Amino acid sequence: KLTQISVYFISALALGYLIKLASDQNTAHKKHQVIGFTLLCIFAIGFWVLYNLESSLLSDLIKDTVNRSLHLFNQTFTIPAESFFGFETLSIIILGLYLSRLWLKLAHEKRDPSLVIKFSLALLLISLGYIYLFGIIHIAGLQQKTPASLIILCYLLFAAGELCIGPLGISMVGRLSPKGKEGVLMG
Repeated sequence: KLTQISVYFISALALGYLIKLASDQNTAHKKHQVIGFTLLCIFAIGFWVLYNLESSLLSDLIKDTVNRSLHLFNQTFTIPAESFFGFETLSIIILGLYLSRLWLKLAHEKRDPSLVIKFSLALLLISLGYIYLFGIIHIAGLQQKTPASLIILCYLLFAAGELCIGPLGISMVGRLSPKGKEGVLMG
């Protein structure tokens, strides 16, 4: 209970600071940047809450509902549920190459999506990951074992969502922060 109250209190202080920072700006454009920063932070918090549930939630779910048996050389091995998280790391590496090229190409063609669109895409992708996960588990039924290969697509969706928000969120701080406040707003 104390932790929850502390989080609400710190969140209220941070929001108050951002509102004060926006009102202290000397031009409407700079005020709008701080307000935009605040709104994008709210999107980011929603994303990271869903994203951070993934590692523990999926490990528990995989442990009970996924066929983790691997048959190699006439031997059967059981893959630990926590090892499936490695698929996300692999997905980030592979998708990162493609998405960075896509963003560069779109920027070169003057068609680069805005931060809001990329943040929204991140929320959409992680939401689709959870909806997909619910669907495949529901179709297989909790009594049956879901094929492990179906779980990999879930990790691809989560990784794609992270790549749409993670690096962009850091660049957003530098782009939207008032001069000299980048470090404070990064925190």
